[in-house]
Amino acid sequence: MMASSLAFSGDALKLPRIGEVWFGSPSAAGPYDPAFREGLRELGYVDGKNVTLIMRYANGDVTKIPVLLDELIALPVDIIAVTPKAVQIARQKTITIPIVCPDMGNPVRDGLVASLAHPGGNLTGAYGLDSETNAKRLELITEIVPRAKSVGVMYDADDVSLVANAKELRSLAQSEE
Repeated sequence: MMASSLAFSGDALKLPRIGEVWFGSPSAAGPYDPAFREGLRELGYVDGKNVTLIMRYANGDVTKIPVLLDELIALPVDIIAVTPKAVQIARQKTITIPIVCPDMGNPVRDGLVASLAHPGGNLTGAYGLDSETNAKRLELITEIVPRAKSVGVMYDADDVSLVANAKELRSLAQSEE
Protein backbone atom coordinates (compact mmCIF):
# COMPACT_ATOMS: atom_id res chain seq x y z
CA MET A 1 0.00 0.00 0.00
CA MET A 2 1.32 3.43 -0.91
CA ALA A 3 1.44 5.39 2.35
CA SER A 4 1.78 8.70 0.53
CA SER A 5 -1.56 8.17 -1.18
CA LEU A 6 -3.52 7.97 2.06
CA ALA A 7 -5.00 10.83 4.05
CA PHE A 8 -6.40 10.72 7.56
CA SER A 9 -9.75 12.30 8.33
CA GLY A 10 -10.29 12.25 12.06
CA ASP A 11 -9.71 8.69 13.25
CA ALA A 12 -10.83 7.02 10.04
CA LEU A 13 -8.64 6.24 7.09
CA LYS A 14 -9.84 8.14 4.02
CA LEU A 15 -8.96 6.79 0.61
CA PRO A 16 -8.25 9.37 -2.10
CA ARG A 17 -11.31 9.78 -4.33
CA ILE A 18 -11.21 10.12 -8.08
CA GLY A 19 -14.45 11.48 -9.51
CA GLU A 20 -15.23 10.66 -13.12
CA VAL A 21 -17.82 12.44 -15.26
CA TRP A 22 -18.74 10.64 -18.45
CA PHE A 23 -20.89 12.30 -21.11
CA GLY A 24 -22.25 8.95 -22.26
CA SER A 25 -23.61 5.89 -20.51
CA PRO A 26 -21.81 3.12 -18.61
CA SER A 27 -21.90 0.98 -21.77
CA ALA A 28 -20.38 3.82 -23.84
CA ALA A 29 -17.62 4.14 -21.25
CA GLY A 30 -17.11 0.37 -21.45
CA PRO A 31 -13.93 0.31 -23.56
CA TYR A 32 -12.30 3.17 -21.65
CA ASP A 33 -13.04 2.35 -18.02
CA PRO A 34 -11.05 -0.93 -17.92
CA ALA A 35 -8.08 0.79 -19.58
CA PHE A 36 -8.23 3.60 -17.00
CA ARG A 37 -8.38 1.10 -14.14
CA GLU A 38 -5.49 -0.88 -15.61
CA GLY A 39 -3.41 2.29 -15.91
CA LEU A 40 -4.12 3.09 -12.27
CA ARG A 41 -3.29 -0.50 -11.28
CA GLU A 42 0.07 -0.21 -13.08
CA LEU A 43 0.77 2.83 -10.92
CA GLY A 44 -0.15 0.90 -7.77
CA TYR A 45 -3.72 2.16 -7.31
CA VAL A 46 -6.60 -0.29 -6.95
CA ASP A 47 -10.22 0.82 -6.59
CA GLY A 48 -11.45 0.03 -3.08
CA LYS A 49 -7.97 -0.81 -1.80
CA ASN A 50 -6.00 2.45 -1.86
CA VAL A 51 -8.18 4.71 -4.00
CA THR A 52 -11.92 5.13 -4.58
CA LEU A 53 -13.35 5.65 -8.06
CA ILE A 54 -16.69 7.45 -8.19
CA MET A 55 -18.35 7.48 -11.61
CA ARG A 56 -21.17 9.69 -12.83
CA TYR A 57 -22.84 9.39 -16.24
CA ALA A 58 -24.75 12.08 -18.14
CA ASN A 59 -26.23 9.47 -20.51
CA GLY A 60 -25.82 11.82 -23.47
CA ASP A 61 -27.52 14.79 -21.77
CA VAL A 62 -25.12 17.73 -21.44
CA THR A 63 -27.54 19.48 -19.06
CA LYS A 64 -26.83 16.77 -16.46
CA ILE A 65 -23.09 17.51 -16.36
CA PRO A 66 -23.26 20.53 -13.97
CA VAL A 67 -25.35 18.53 -11.50
CA LEU A 68 -22.98 15.55 -11.66
CA LEU A 69 -19.98 17.81 -11.09
CA ASP A 70 -21.74 19.48 -8.15
CA GLU A 71 -22.31 16.02 -6.61
CA LEU A 72 -18.64 15.10 -6.91
CA ILE A 73 -17.41 18.44 -5.60
CA ALA A 74 -19.75 18.14 -2.59
CA LEU A 75 -18.44 14.67 -1.62
CA PRO A 76 -15.60 15.97 -1.97
CA VAL A 77 -13.32 14.24 -4.48
CA ASP A 78 -9.56 14.76 -4.69
CA ILE A 79 -9.41 14.89 -8.49
CA ILE A 80 -11.97 14.97 -11.31
CA ALA A 81 -11.52 13.14 -14.61
CA VAL A 82 -13.81 14.43 -17.35
CA THR A 83 -14.63 13.81 -20.98
CA PRO A 84 -14.30 16.67 -23.49
CA LYS A 85 -18.00 17.54 -23.19
CA ALA A 86 -17.54 18.22 -19.48
CA VAL A 87 -14.20 20.03 -19.42
CA GLN A 88 -15.53 23.58 -19.88
CA ILE A 89 -18.19 23.07 -17.21
CA ALA A 90 -15.70 21.48 -14.78
CA ARG A 91 -13.33 24.42 -15.27
CA GLN A 92 -16.20 26.78 -14.34
CA LYS A 93 -17.21 24.70 -11.31
CA THR A 94 -13.86 24.50 -9.51
CA ILE A 95 -10.51 26.22 -9.48
CA THR A 96 -9.14 24.14 -6.61
CA ILE A 97 -9.82 20.47 -7.42
CA PRO A 98 -7.44 19.15 -10.11
CA ILE A 99 -9.22 18.36 -13.39
CA VAL A 100 -7.91 15.86 -15.94
CA CYS A 101 -9.28 15.65 -19.48
CA PRO A 102 -7.59 12.98 -21.60
CA ASP A 103 -8.79 14.39 -24.94
CA MET A 104 -9.16 18.17 -25.17
CA GLY A 105 -9.79 20.32 -28.20
CA ASN A 106 -7.48 23.34 -28.34
CA PRO A 107 -7.24 24.38 -24.67
CA VAL A 108 -5.77 27.82 -25.47
CA ARG A 109 -8.32 28.68 -28.16
CA ASP A 110 -11.12 27.33 -25.99
CA GLY A 111 -10.09 29.54 -23.05
CA LEU A 112 -9.22 26.66 -20.73
CA VAL A 113 -5.54 27.57 -20.22
CA ALA A 114 -3.41 30.68 -20.63
CA SER A 115 -0.88 28.96 -22.91
CA LEU A 116 0.50 25.49 -23.57
CA ALA A 117 3.89 26.48 -22.13
CA HIS A 118 2.38 27.99 -18.97
CA PRO A 119 -1.18 26.72 -18.62
CA GLY A 120 -1.70 27.73 -14.99
CA GLY A 121 -4.82 26.71 -13.13
CA ASN A 122 -6.01 23.27 -12.13
CA LEU A 123 -6.51 21.63 -15.54
CA THR A 124 -4.30 19.10 -17.27
CA GLY A 125 -4.79 16.57 -20.03
CA ALA A 126 -3.96 15.69 -23.59
CA TYR A 127 -4.34 17.90 -26.65
CA GLY A 128 -4.24 16.34 -30.12
CA LEU A 129 -2.84 19.46 -31.83
CA ASP A 130 -5.77 19.48 -34.27
CA SER A 131 -5.40 23.21 -35.02
CA GLU A 132 -1.71 22.80 -35.75
CA THR A 133 -2.18 19.80 -38.06
CA ASN A 134 -5.19 20.92 -40.11
CA ALA A 135 -3.03 22.40 -42.89
CA LYS A 136 -1.11 19.13 -43.17
CA ARG A 137 -4.35 17.13 -43.36
CA LEU A 138 -5.56 19.28 -46.25
CA GLU A 139 -2.20 18.91 -47.98
CA LEU A 140 -2.37 15.12 -47.66
CA ILE A 141 -5.92 15.04 -49.03
CA THR A 142 -4.90 17.01 -52.12
CA GLU A 143 -1.92 14.69 -52.64
CA ILE A 144 -4.05 11.57 -52.32
CA VAL A 145 -7.00 12.90 -54.36
CA PRO A 146 -5.62 15.76 -56.51
CA ARG A 147 -8.96 16.31 -58.31
CA ALA A 148 -10.94 16.70 -55.10
CA LYS A 149 -13.09 19.83 -55.25
CA SER A 150 -14.66 19.49 -51.81
CA VAL A 151 -14.07 17.59 -48.60
CA GLY A 152 -16.67 16.60 -46.05
CA VAL A 153 -15.89 16.81 -42.36
CA MET A 154 -18.04 15.11 -39.76
CA TYR A 155 -18.07 16.56 -36.23
CA ASP A 156 -20.34 16.97 -33.25
CA ALA A 157 -22.12 20.30 -33.77
CA ASP A 158 -22.84 20.48 -30.03
CA ASP A 159 -19.12 20.46 -29.15
CA VAL A 160 -17.86 24.06 -29.30
CA SER A 161 -14.25 22.94 -29.65
CA LEU A 162 -15.01 20.66 -32.61
CA VAL A 163 -17.10 23.42 -34.23
CA ALA A 164 -14.16 25.83 -33.86
CA ASN A 165 -11.82 23.22 -35.33
CA ALA A 166 -14.14 22.68 -38.32
CA LYS A 167 -14.28 26.45 -38.90
CA GLU A 168 -10.47 26.62 -38.84
CA LEU A 169 -10.33 23.76 -41.32
CA ARG A 170 -12.85 25.49 -43.60
CA SER A 171 -10.87 28.76 -43.50
CA LEU A 172 -7.67 26.93 -44.37
CA ALA A 173 -9.35 25.13 -47.27
CA GLN A 174 -10.86 28.35 -48.63
CA SER A 175 -7.52 30.16 -48.40
CA GLU A 176 -5.86 27.43 -50.47
CA GLU A 177 -8.40 27.59 -53.32
